Amino acid sequence: MGRALAAARPGSWPAYLTFPRNADAIAALDGLRAAAILLVLARHAITPFRETGEMFFPILGWDAATPLVNGWIGVDLFFVLSGFLIARGLIRRFDATGTVSLQQYFARRALRILPAYYAMLFVASAGLIPFFAVAPDMLGLRVAYHALFLQDYLPSNIVIAFWSLGVEEKFYIAAPFVLIPMLRLKRRQVQYAVLTALVLTPLAFRLNVMTGGAVVADYETFFRTLRSPFHRGFDGLAVGVLAALLWRDRVRLTWLTDPRCAETLFWTGAAVIGWLWLRAPMLDAIDPFDRTFLQLVLALAFGAVLLGVMAGGGPRHLLGAKALNPVAKLSYCLYLVHMAAIPAAIAGAEAFSGQFFPPTIPAFAVFIPIYVCASVLGALVLHFGVEKPFLNPRIRPDVSAGRR
Repeated sequence: MGRALAAARPGSWPAYLTFPRNADAIAALDGLRAAAILLVLARHAITPFRETGEMFFPILGWDAATPLVNGWIGVDLFFVLSGFLIARGLIRRFDATGTVSLQQYFARRALRILPAYYAMLFVASAGLIPFFAVAPDMLGLRVAYHALFLQDYLPSNIVIAFWSLGVEEKFYIAAPFVLIPMLRLKRRQVQYAVLTALVLTPLAFRLNVMTGGAVVADYETFFRTLRSPFHRGFDGLAVGVLAALLWRDRVRLTWLTDPRCAETLFWTGAAVIGWLWLRAPMLDAIDPFDRTFLQLVLALAFGAVLLGVMAGGGPRHLLGAKALNPVAKLSYCLYLVHMAAIPAAIAGAEAFSGQFFPPTIPAFAVFIPIYVCASVLGALVLHFGVEKPFLNPRIRPDVSAGRR
């Protein structure tokens, strides 16, 4: 059987149902992408079990659930990775040809994002996911603005996690129109000045809100006002673009290719992230730092980690492990489906254990494998059924070959 699978033609079903690594993929960045989605899954796994401000798993005064509660920072890591990879691609094409084909760029982005997203939006809004209910009030209008990726400004109330796609999609649209004119500036110092101003723009918008007397004291208000809207929350995307520009100039910036600098970048960024991630649940109580600087600090720390990895620092072998490649490949589909899998996982845990509420650690232990299995199964169906065929139509399996 193993030899038969190994010998399968590229267009056969066995070959199709694999996770090949792209020739130009950076293995360590796949590891960071896998880490990002695992953080997000952990955050939403603990949410049904924990009341804000209360300890779920206390150990010597520290809540051992803190790393799960703070898993939302995985979205910030996704933003930095997206900013870096999109900008890196645009920079490479511009440096090679002096221009960028907007038609090709937007076609690639559309094929990467839209099919799986629209499929999940339809399935969720049509009530086709077991145990996952979507309120019917003004559903047509809500689906329409989700289809236009406006859910970062309007309520993200079909699948809550979709809010970040509104942020990313606006970045994808704006990126070539901002980056290409900037790359045409002859002086590199001016390019960096423009980009630095862009990195600081969301902070300026948040400071404007706070100096205007807005009261942001709870998570819901913080999320709606300062976290979700694109213009106040694209710190990570802008830092990713800055990282791509620095990486372009690594020959001139000799410090960036110094192994000691690479290690310093990675471990300094990792230390900042680790301190924020492990110290205590963030955003339980919204303080001035959360309202203004938190998103920028996370973006800069993740940007340092990314640059450190690119320059050869950090545990590159661990991040580039083959076992993380399927997780990275499934990350987008996992992000789309995982929250919709939670009600079914709760129902399964109730059926298995006889009760679920009040939430307990044993109930959580029963819930987790069901949640993970349901999320992975849904992601596999979405990836192989929708995402992969659109990413590369040439790899669609030959049905007749699969029957041999």
